Amino acid sequence: MTLTSRFWFTLLATLSLILGLVTTSGFAWFSVRAAEKAPLTLRTSDKQLTVDQPFTVTLDPQESTGDTFTLQLPHSLNIDEAATKSQNKSIKTLEMTALRELRVTVATTAQPQPINLVLTAQKAQTITLQAKTTIQTLTPTDDATETADNQTIELASNVLELTIRAQPTPEPAIPVVPKLSQPTEKAGSSLTSSQDAVTESSATEKSETDQDQATTTSTKQAATTSEKAPTATPKAAAEVTPLTTSVITSYAALKTAYADNSVTTIELGANITQSGTAATDLGTRTSNLTIDGKGYALDIGVTNFRLGSTTTAQTFTLKNFSTIRSAATSGTGTAGSLAIVQSGSDGGTTEGGAKWTINLADLTTDSSVLRLVNSPGNLVNISGAVNSTTVWESMVTGGVAVAADAHFTARKKFTNGENRSFFWFSATSTAGTGTRQFTIGTNAVVDAVGAPSDTSYPVIYNQYDSVTVSTGATLIAKMYGNAYRAERANTFTANTGSKVTLENLSTSGANNAVNYGGLLGSSTFTVNSGAELYITNNAPVPVFGGNLLNVSILLDSPKAYDIKNTSTGLTAATGSIVNVTIQSFEIRNTNLSMWSVTLPISVSAKATFKNVEWIKQTLLVVTSSDLLLVSLFSFSLARRINNTLAIPTAKFSSPYTASLGQELVTDADKQVRVRVIVSYSESGGTQTPVYATSGQASVLLTDDLAAQQTTTTDANGYATFTLNHYPLAGKSLSAQVTTTIQSDPVSITVQDKTPPAPVTVTNGKIVADQTSLTGTGAEPGSVLRYTVNGQSAVNASGTPLTTTASSTGSWTLATPTPKLKANDVIQLFAKDAAGNENPMTATTYHENTFAAATSYTVAPANGPTKPTIPDAPGTGDAIDVENPGTGNTGELRLDYAPSRFNFGTVKTSMQRQTYTASRVNNVAKQWLQVSDNRLNATGWQVTVAQPTAFTSSNGKTLTGAELKLPVGHTYNEHTTTGLTSYGLTVNNAAQPIFRAGSGNGRDLSTNVWAPEDVSLTLPGQTAVRGETYTTTINWTLTASVS
Repeated sequence: MTLTSRFWFTLLATLSLILGLVTTSGFAWFSVRAAEKAPLTLRTSDKQLTVDQPFTVTLDPQESTGDTFTLQLPHSLNIDEAATKSQNKSIKTLEMTALRELRVTVATTAQPQPINLVLTAQKAQTITLQAKTTIQTLTPTDDATETADNQTIELASNVLELTIRAQPTPEPAIPVVPKLSQPTEKAGSSLTSSQDAVTESSATEKSETDQDQATTTSTKQAATTSEKAPTATPKAAAEVTPLTTSVITSYAALKTAYADNSVTTIELGANITQSGTAATDLGTRTSNLTIDGKGYALDIGVTNFRLGSTTTAQTFTLKNFSTIRSAATSGTGTAGSLAIVQSGSDGGTTEGGAKWTINLADLTTDSSVLRLVNSPGNLVNISGAVNSTTVWESMVTGGVAVAADAHFTARKKFTNGENRSFFWFSATSTAGTGTRQFTIGTNAVVDAVGAPSDTSYPVIYNQYDSVTVSTGATLIAKMYGNAYRAERANTFTANTGSKVTLENLSTSGANNAVNYGGLLGSSTFTVNSGAELYITNNAPVPVFGGNLLNVSILLDSPKAYDIKNTSTGLTAATGSIVNVTIQSFEIRNTNLSMWSVTLPISVSAKATFKNVEWIKQTLLVVTSSDLLLVSLFSFSLARRINNTLAIPTAKFSSPYTASLGQELVTDADKQVRVRVIVSYSESGGTQTPVYATSGQASVLLTDDLAAQQTTTTDANGYATFTLNHYPLAGKSLSAQVTTTIQSDPVSITVQDKTPPAPVTVTNGKIVADQTSLTGTGAEPGSVLRYTVNGQSAVNASGTPLTTTASSTGSWTLATPTPKLKANDVIQLFAKDAAGNENPMTATTYHENTFAAATSYTVAPANGPTKPTIPDAPGTGDAIDVENPGTGNTGELRLDYAPSRFNFGTVKTSMQRQTYTASRVNNVAKQWLQVSDNRLNATGWQVTVAQPTAFTSSNGKTLTGAELKLPVGHTYNEHTTTGLTSYGLTVNNAAQPIFRAGSGNGRDLSTNVWAPEDVSLTLPGQTAVRGETYTTTINWTLTASVS
């Protein structure tokens, strides 16, 4: 491979020995520079910084800064790594050291970008932050031919002061300007100023309560010692809300903070236990307060949190305790009180002047607690996971609201303890905050199971008006007596998707599972569409009892219900669903199976009806949309009613899985199997399916193409079908069972388990110097990725490279970092919307075998390669070049060489004279660039030759001229060794100038020199006036150098 370059110069007929360079004197050129920004600044645009609320601090570097920055973060300040990386694509690494030094490394860019750090503070405080970076400076040595010495300087940003508050404060009338310390601006001393700033503390934290002892000081004193005041006018400063959080680690600190009405939040900083058996009064609280356990345990001993009388409603919150305990028992608590949270009198009929809303979240009571809450007439809100084990009631209240997704569990400590409810609505007055409602929010759970001694009271007792089980919520209420009881006009509502389980666990006595006591006004018990209801009464009395003359029960299109009396009674008075005094008992739009009261529950259903439009009993009279049903049925003569147990059904059961009960059909199946359930047996409250015997049931299967098959059950109740095709994903199959009764069809959707067809690249090959991978024919919308030698291909930030196929199936993937090289193994994967991805190797699933993802071995790069940054090959394209490169292709190629050596116009001399070359197009460097992408690196060399002498346009020859090329600096994108540069005088014979031995010179290599180091020596009296002389040299690259 040979490349030619031209050289030229012009001679003037002058005998002086000077170059043709004219220096203009009498002028001095100055550069006037605008004032610069500080080299590194920290700032925030967030006006109010609040505990647990993310905020952004911006680090703004300038051109003179480095690419690695550090900040010292206090323990209470955390960085959101995911959010920070999401906002800053330039971040390469983000790490926190054991000493909480945050280190941020960014990719080098032409123009530095601001870095947004997403932070969150865990407590109210004042914090100062300062960023640092290190840069290199060059100090020339005395010998200009030697490399300059490297020195480093540390730069520091301004000191940024942040004030974190417990809660947002109102905007002041006159803006409060946070103090922002800037580096001193002084001509020629910006580095010194920054260095001076480094001597200050990098990060300080001034906590609102630095230690427990601080909680005993006054509020005014705490404000002056724990919060640094911002710069503001006196009026604005007066309007700033003081910090209101107290962090405690001792009972004494708790007592001090609890008594201080200016403290609105108490946070535990450790487990706290108050020992001793004597009551210790915490005092009476009359203003809002939150006590946050922060996951610690709290034992307040023989006392409680007493809430006093208030003119307006106040809020008290307990949250985030691993355990919480009060040892108060009857007569031992402060003022005789019995609960952890106490307002009013025990079981009072009024709120006692104390209007409070109690919030409970994420806590567990110690089992020795008498009550969790005693706040008659007031509302209790429950969220998170609350586990209440008590000796008496869980709470005395005037209203309960369980938040969406919350889980409240209630149990009793003693199996033979007090005979009490869990939720006692004791107040007949409505003066408190209570709603007289018990509401379970969406998807929440209330699970209350009493002890054997709990025989006289239901889970929820007395002065409440309604119970609402919201969509998707669950209520479990089990007592050794009434599970549910209404003492006044009352509504019970189970909404769509909810599940209600009520049970009287006692097998003796005269308690109904559901009871209406006293002379009630109009009351309703309603189960709405899609809800589930399960009621069990084990005692020899009806399931529903009491005064039912004004009670209406409605099951409207329930998803499932099972109401049963498991006692041994065989009469309406001892073993039925409901006594004959009921105002109305109605079921709509569901199936109905009925077991006779005169027979044990273990026998089969007396009658089963499908799709009953409605049936209703009023007192003794039964009416229905089905006249036959009227003649056979009465709720007062039924022991059990349900809509599922006696009707056959089918369940799809995959024949390919170890779990024979797995309900699954996929697009890789040709065998479809169902199992037939003909009925259920019941024992101890557990329903067990009874499967069909051989030939007992026939099953009709309708496949995804509407084709039908019929077969009968085997000895295990299975019916198996063979399809002649793979069913289509997303389509449905249905099965319908026929015994003496025909079931409703049961459907199943075919699941997508088949990955897309393997994808291929354009032209069927990948070469090392490709800038992207492209292809067509992919499944539209599929997500493509690839691996390099088994590792996920990533970009410079470490993010996996992916793309989404277009609607036409075309796709493009970027090449990875580090870049591809010959012999790499690429495997392309496609993933569909269902999450199915091509396997690494051919894989069989059920009855289909999925082909492996397509693999390619990377071929050597072919080029052409653009001129690279000469002294850092492979890191980017050169910006300053005097030609666009050779355009050569192939595995081994010469990419770039100087195209001109310019000696300009010179004056002739009578003596031998040497001239130096000038820059071409003002390009500072000249270099040779070689790409070796061969699989086997056997070495190479570049030679240079000048086949002809310098000749003018008039045919004059410049005899004796000598062109000298210097020894250059050699670079390779992988190593600093293995390359040799030669200085030489060019002649007509090929001489090596750049060489890589065997095993060296892979990928990009350069030989770099300054244009001014090239020289031309002319003998005296050889040049002719006015002539321009040129010559051509040849650069030749050859392979296989030993």
